Amino acid sequence: MKRAEDWRWGSLWRARYGAADHPPRIDEWPLQRPGDWTEYVNQTEGTTVETDALRRCTRRGTPYGDEAWVSGVADQLGLRSTLRPRGRPAKQANEGGPDPFP
Repeated sequence: MKRAEDWRWGSLWRARYGAADHPPRIDEWPLQRPGDWTEYVNQTEGTTVETDALRRCTRRGTPYGDEAWVSGVADQLGLRSTLRPRGRPAKQANEGGPDPFP
């Protein structure tokens, strides 16, 4: 499958080919959809940095966008935890006391 509209379970396929017994399940857009939307969706991915960032956001459930927007959306939707690094925080060095792990 080389084009997004060929994937039968995707919203683009349903919007283009949905039959009466399988109407599109997506809401109408709040703005008019661009006329070249299908071509836009079928473009190759952007830069490696952008692709890596999108994949990371998808894996973590993190909003994608500039830092200020992401922070605001994460607060609104209770997604703040998706912005923190995974795992336990590193232990801080014990200042002035004996090394607990000699």
